[in-house]
Amino acid sequence: MSEDQPICPNCFVVQNKRFTREKVIDFLEATYPTKLIHKPKFESIQKPLRQRSHGDWLVFGLATFGIGYYYYLLMTLKDLSDHWFYPHGPYENTTKVDMFITTMIIIVTYFIGTPFIQYMRYEKLRRHLQKSPDREERKFPLKGKIIALWYLILNVLFVGAVSLLILGLLSALLGYVIEDPTVAIMSIFFAGAGIVFILMIFVGVLVVIFERRWQSTYNSHILWHQQNLGLLLKDK
Repeated sequence: MSEDQPICPNCFVVQNKRFTREKVIDFLEATYPTKLIHKPKFESIQKPLRQRSHGDWLVFGLATFGIGYYYYLLMTLKDLSDHWFYPHGPYENTTKVDMFITTMIIIVTYFIGTPFIQYMRYEKLRRHLQKSPDREERKFPLKGKIIALWYLILNVLFVGAVSLLILGLLSALLGYVIEDPTVAIMSIFFAGAGIVFILMIFVGVLVVIFERRWQSTYNSHILWHQQNLGLLLKDK
């Protein structure tokens, strides 16, 4: 029997002369615990994440001439970053985002920097889901380079439509000032602006479909986290 053990683990002989009754009880409790051990509960330092409605934010964006939708992009990027505070395995790819740099890019570049923002937004969620335990239950969003290309096309069409419209108005104004008939030139510019605008609407509808899929995928993943977190708290 070891000298630092008040009770022999084999024959259970008590060393009364060397250890007090309290030390014997402490040793027994440490070796053969009778009290339930409560593990600390998991508590996230972040507020519970919301499942956003893409349709509501789309309407808000249209009502604010696109400004509201850029605010929506910032909110979803913040959701991605806050989502990382949920329990994750060491093998999973992080979704944390530098919100200061992202906000500055949107403010300074406006729609010009949107392809880069969307590339980061889609890639972070896609790469995270590729190693997430629930990956088989999710429909992955588009690859970042594909959604960035669609947004680049959308930007080019928008600039083209606005440019042709302005040229048509200038030609009409010039014809009024110098009294030179420019109906044909003006018609060409306005017709071109209309065609480009229709193409822009078509690409915009595709982008909306991709965006709805991204938000739906994110919402279902967050719901999976919250359900697992509820089970985790019950177990603990």
